[in-house]
Amino acid sequence: MVTFEQMTATAIPFVTQAGAQYNLPRLTLKTRRLAIQFVLNVEEIKNQSGNDSQAIDALFDELASFLTIWLDKLYPGITHEQIEEDWDLADIPELNKIILNLEAGIQEAIPPGAAPASRRKK
Repeated sequence: MVTFEQMTATAIPFVTQAGAQYNLPRLTLKTRRLAIQFVLNVEEIKNQSGNDSQAIDALFDELASFLTIWLDKLYPGITHEQIEEDWDLADIPELNKIILNLEAGIQEAIPPGAAPASRRKK
């Protein structure tokens, strides 16, 4: 579980299943929206498609696209190909936990009665 100290730090350390070490930057408004959408898309893909090859390809693409944008803050110029080398589907559950814990911490900081940005209609 992500601690409060980790949420307020500039980055959260993460070691992938492949052994690559990364620091996950704090979520910005843009990456927060992308992170929430990533978690929702992963759940949707898992629920609809199971373990077929198209679903797995979609998960790889979703993971690589999201991480390329998120990690670019601390790793400028990181490529989709580098993400595909360093990350795996086995990293998704832990990554989802981090994202959901960060989101929970953000939601707790919102004053009562205010509509969270991630749940507002666009």
